Amino acid sequence: MKKILLCLLCLCTPTLTGCWDRVEMQSLAIITAAAIDRVDGEKTKVSVQIFIPRSISSGEAGEDPSMGSTFVREGMGDNVANAISMLQVDIPRRVFWGQCKTFIFGEGMAKDGIRDGIDYLARHPGPRGSSRIFVS
Repeated sequence: MKKILLCLLCLCTPTLTGCWDRVEMQSLAIITAAAIDRVDGEKTKVSVQIFIPRSISSGEAGEDPSMGSTFVREGMGDNVANAISMLQVDIPRRVFWGQCKTFIFGEGMAKDGIRDGIDYLARHPGPRGSSRIFVS
């Protein structure tokens, strides 16, 4: 009985190891900066600067070295959460907020109050608490 249990344990162990939940860097949209503003007094616009990991690698065929390493995308919604959801719809990669170091609140958002925006950023698990927040 011990031999059967030992053989079963040895056969099951290799299947339990590994990176079953890994996320490849090529499948992430790494956000480095975000701007949140109110447009026309009712819609919230979130603009993000996204880092492109493939543009810094060298030696791969077909890459244009003159291309920049970032690009900007926008999402609009009724509130910050809705605008970020609409942003995710437009981006084929999964949005990753862990490297976002700067949040900029625009004048329209500042006049209406930035409490809801900061509350969303504080409660959402993605953005870091050490990010810089600016009002322009």
